[in-house]
Amino acid sequence: MSSVPAASAAAMNRMSKLSKGDGVGRLRLYTEPDFGGECKTFTDSDPNVQKTWKRSVASVIVTGNPWLLFPGKQYDVSDG
Repeated sequence: MSSVPAASAAAMNRMSKLSKGDGVGRLRLYTEPDFGGECKTFTDSDPNVQKTWKRSVASVIVTGNPWLLFPGKQYDVSDG
C-alpha cells in the first residue's frame, strides 16, 4: 500500500471540495499551486482564454464534460 504525501493529500481533499457534481462541465483555473490564489471558472467555450484570464495558471480542475484547449486564438491549432 503506497502512501500519498501530505501536501498532495491536502490538495486532493481541497479539489474534491471545490468540484461540483451537478453534471455541468467546468474548467477552473488557479493562479497558485494546489488550487490556491485567484480562481476563474469557465462553464462555456471561450475563444480566447488568455484575453479573458490575464494571469498565469498554476493548477486546474476539470469537471463534467471534457474540455479542449487550443494554443491559438479562436480555436486555432497553430501557436497563437
